[in-house]
Amino acid sequence: MDPLFRSGRRRAARIGWLAYLALAECVLLLLYFVDFGHYAWLRVRLNASLIDHLTPVGVAAQVAWETYPC
Repeated sequence: MDPLFRSGRRRAARIGWLAYLALAECVLLLLYFVDFGHYAWLRVRLNASLIDHLTPVGVAAQVAWETYPC
């Protein structure tokens, strides 16, 4: 078997896999938080139309900036 998948025998492989899994879990949790915030704000779950709103990054950033009260 490939040494990359023998995480029990090599310390570097174990650390690498733990870092990979921790990063994947953080990304997943971030997506959940964004989904909950989006639902609380618009009462609509996230879907693929979000990508259409994020494509012009400058416009999306300006809209997000203007929604916060001064």
